[in-house]
Amino acid sequence: MKWSLDVKASVHASLTIMNGLLYAGDNSGRVHAVETATGSGLWRFEAGNPVHSVLAVAEGTLGITAGPYFHLLDAHTGEERWKFKVRQRVTALPETDGGAVYLANTNSVYALNLATGEKTWTYCPRIAPFHWVAAAGGRVWTATERAVYGVDAATGKRKWRTPVTAPVSSLSALSALSDWVLYVGSGNGHLYAVDALTGLIRWRSHPTGRDVSTSPVVADGLVCVSNDAGLLCGIDAATGANRWVSAERIPTQSPPTLAEGTVYVGSSDGHLYALSAETGAARWRLPTTRPVRSSPTVSDGVVYIADLGGWLYAVEDHGGM
Repeated sequence: MKWSLDVKASVHASLTIMNGLLYAGDNSGRVHAVETATGSGLWRFEAGNPVHSVLAVAEGTLGITAGPYFHLLDAHTGEERWKFKVRQRVTALPETDGGAVYLANTNSVYALNLATGEKTWTYCPRIAPFHWVAAAGGRVWTATERAVYGVDAATGKRKWRTPVTAPVSSLSALSALSDWVLYVGSGNGHLYAVDALTGLIRWRSHPTGRDVSTSPVVADGLVCVSNDAGLLCGIDAATGANRWVSAERIPTQSPPTLAEGTVYVGSSDGHLYALSAETGAARWRLPTTRPVRSSPTVSDGVVYIADLGGWLYAVEDHGGM
């Protein structure tokens, strides 16, 4: 343990690191800026609603969703630059491509101008709630329970629609994007590799045998995903072939993190786990005071995690087991 810090309220949102600062949003509506080197607090922003997500938007800016609002903050001072209120409720974590911010509610996707917070377009096909949003290279992707959509980032016009045979993974699921491929988990245990430019399905695998319960993550040719039985699966990103399944059941409600040959995952049994990305074998585990709902964040060999007891942890990974 490098350091730990008690922020006095449960943390559900995943942590974000930018320019030597760690940002954490808690369930009492506060955002904390903490120095990664020491664990010392720098500033605190009062959002007024439980914080659902913290996003590094662009150099020097931080985006958060809290209740029906998206706030853009100065990352150095915590000063609010603008905020946008979403009708009804936010149903997906926000996304950015460096020029705009994309939000989704129960039946629409919004594009917001990063400089002003003004809405530039709305994609509103009047269908079921959107589960996630992703954006890159002039394109935006989103999904409902039964289909994945590609949208033009400049106009908000749909470019393609690809149906899936079972509901797309949970509301917190953001599909991984790598080499213009979207990796999408479904409620019947399938993992889809979807061409991000055309919407064509490159492959479909059934690696988990159970419902995909967290977002797929991808790095170095490996897709990692968890099922509702608590098993983590390592899948070949090019072919969909199964590489490994974890021997240990790790109950989790958040996506794992892949970094430097290791899979890190926070667990509802009150631990941070580290597994080999090559074999899925357990390397070490570290107890936390309460269950972990957020995904780990890794920077310069240090793993950062938060638990529902309100503690933030900085853990140096020196190997083990």
